[in-house]
Amino acid sequence: MASKVVTGSRVVFRVNGKKVAFANAVTFNENIEREPVDELDKIETTEHPAIAYRADFSVDMFRVAGQSVKQLGLMPTLEGILDAGVLQAEFIDKATGNTLALFENVVLTTRSANIPARGIARETLNFVATRLRDEAEA
Repeated sequence: MASKVVTGSRVVFRVNGKKVAFANAVTFNENIEREPVDELDKIETTEHPAIAYRADFSVDMFRVAGQSVKQLGLMPTLEGILDAGVLQAEFIDKATGNTLALFENVVLTTRSANIPARGIARETLNFVATRLRDEAEA
């Protein structure tokens, strides 16, 4: 019987429906920003209305020669930044087929790399999205 607990070995990372190879970790955030409503003559906050929604994620990947993030279509070239379209990214649980996270209108914001003298070259890609959906919304 398969475990109910999701592990990295059973998660597939896809961008625009295509599996992205050699991703080894993901971190994502979904944030509902709220602002306190503080009134004169009251010590307690009256309420915390929602004022913004944000979703973002980052992926750590092994760097593969001949497969730059620009070649994979994850990041535009310098000349294409202003005309770049948006992506859709998803994390799928292979064991259940469930979509753990579906990010809509995704754009890459930061690419950083680490190439150690005695280790595997890695890159971290940071993305923002307009929406994150999970199993409850799929």
